Amino acid sequence: MKIWIKAVLVLLVAAVAWLAWQAGKVMPMGAAYIAKTMCSEHFVAGRDNLDDIWSDILDIDSSFTLGNYELDTEASRVNGFFGPGLLKTTAVYREGLGCTIAAGGAPDSLLPLPPGQLAGVVSDQKLSVSGVRNPLLEAALDEAFSEPSSESHRQTRAVVVLQDGQIVAERYAAPFDRETPLIGWSMTKSITNNLLGLLAGDGHFDLDDPAPVAEWQADDDPRKAITMRQLLQMSSGLDFPEVYSPGSATTNMLFTEPSAAAVAAAAPLGYEPGSRWYYSSGTSNILARIVWDMTGGTSAAVYEFTHRRLFYPLGITTMLIEPDASGAPVGSSFSYATARDWARLGQFWLQDGVWRGERLLPKGWMEWSTEAAPAAAEGQYGAQFWLNREVEGKGRPSPELPEPMFMAHGFNGQSVVVFPDQNIVVVRLGFTTDESWDLDAFLADVLAALEL
Repeated sequence: MKIWIKAVLVLLVAAVAWLAWQAGKVMPMGAAYIAKTMCSEHFVAGRDNLDDIWSDILDIDSSFTLGNYELDTEASRVNGFFGPGLLKTTAVYREGLGCTIAAGGAPDSLLPLPPGQLAGVVSDQKLSVSGVRNPLLEAALDEAFSEPSSESHRQTRAVVVLQDGQIVAERYAAPFDRETPLIGWSMTKSITNNLLGLLAGDGHFDLDDPAPVAEWQADDDPRKAITMRQLLQMSSGLDFPEVYSPGSATTNMLFTEPSAAAVAAAAPLGYEPGSRWYYSSGTSNILARIVWDMTGGTSAAVYEFTHRRLFYPLGITTMLIEPDASGAPVGSSFSYATARDWARLGQFWLQDGVWRGERLLPKGWMEWSTEAAPAAAEGQYGAQFWLNREVEGKGRPSPELPEPMFMAHGFNGQSVVVFPDQNIVVVRLGFTTDESWDLDAFLADVLAALEL
């Protein structure tokens, strides 16, 4: 056989091997993403038009055209497929818990909450609605819900603006409305902060305590020194890159492994704890498992704690954090709530963790959470909250907006923004998949409309 024929065959074999290797990373993640998204958007968000949900999936990545799904309404499950039906992943819906990917186990192992678990006393304080028309504010919302071009994907779905605790603006893009729970993505991190604040107030830990992570307890493990403060401030030193690609640790953490926290906790130490700020969803999932452990180590126990201690006192009835297959909440990403319930949470933050005169979070917790982390050299981050702090010689991240501003922020343009000095909360939820959404410009328009 001639040398060139041998070379071609070698290249073909190498190409096939590379494609198989890539498929081995892409297919499990693709099937899981399809199953989870279809499940949550249908059963949690209540979207009945499955074609619209599928359109969202394709908007994220056109390669999902290689996938498919099966919806089982009777069993409250969705099977996701990627490739020609060769790989299947199932996501299971459970009332109160949302949808969970059955990673590493059988779907039947994902048990519902015990009977009666959903009962609870909910605050009856309503959000009042202003009857005053503000043309400038309406114009700001017109712009937020518009598309700059026929090709853009801004896709704003909900906006709620509170001033002095009252709704002064509210709008939805059909078919979404005030009853539609919408995903928060990384805004979930700020909820995780609040749950830890409650536990700190109960005396479960001090900020400078070493983090109680089972994987780090060997005497010679340098990660044993990582503190709760460093985890909350994204300065743990763990080498866990925030990279979203098929087969990456972050993607596997969210979609293909039974325990999100276990994936993140396996990361080695890359830097001295406290010396470097690095945004990492893995850190938040380690914190969420600590919440799970400290509240009893079951989905039912963490549900009880979350709702009775945080959501129900605020009058929040639609918010949930979906767990992974281990039972721990995915505290980095998988939360849902209506726009009004997100606004309630923002108002709670604005009020320093106090609701109806009752202090829920420890005094000083929100103040500390919204101070710039020592390792966040740009003044951009506190403890699971994004900030706008002035740094000498560098200005502030959003110079046109007030410095005390802080926010929860998530993928696709989710935001709950708090302006403490102006007593304003702005919620924007959407499905932005391009660069067409300018949050800073929108916020500046809102503040100008309210003459602040």
